[in-house]
Amino acid sequence: MPNNPNPITTDALITLYVDTSRIASGKITDPNLVYLADNQDDPETSNPETFETGLKQNSQIAWFGAVMDIKSHPYDYVLITGITMKNDGIGITIRDKFNGRGKSGAGSGNTHIDGIPTSASSTKGASSTYTISFTVRHYPNNADLTNYTDSNCTIDPKLNMN
Repeated sequence: MPNNPNPITTDALITLYVDTSRIASGKITDPNLVYLADNQDDPETSNPETFETGLKQNSQIAWFGAVMDIKSHPYDYVLITGITMKNDGIGITIRDKFNGRGKSGAGSGNTHIDGIPTSASSTKGASSTYTISFTVRHYPNNADLTNYTDSNCTIDPKLNMN
C-alpha cells in the first residue's frame, strides 16, 4: 500500500459552503454568504460568480453542499438540488440523481450531483458556465427541530478545461 495520505485524483470535487444562518432564497451574489472550493488547486476568489474550476481530460465532477459554520449550526444542511449548464463549451453530462432506492428522480437526502465532460467536445481551453441550485435548511434554535427555514438558492460559477 502506498505511503501517500492524500489520494491523487484528476476528478474535480467542488464544495459549496453556505452561511446557513444568513441566507435567503434567490440568486446569491454576496461573497459573505457562500464560498466555493475545489481540489484542483484553482485560485481562490471571494466572488461566487467568478469562481472557476479547472478540469482535466477524462475527469469527473462532483458537487457537494456544506454548512459554513457547522459547529454553531450542527443540524443545518445544504443540498445540491440541480446543476444546469448555461453556456456549455466543454460538453458536460449531468448524471441522474437517485432517490436512495436505486431509482432516478429527486428525493430527500441528495448529498451530491455528478457530472462528466464528454470526450468529443472536451478540448483544452473550452469553458462552461452553469447554475448550481441548492436548498438550505436552517434551524435558528438548535434545540427545536420543528422550527426551521428553507431557502432555495442559485449561483453561477464556471468550469474550464485545462
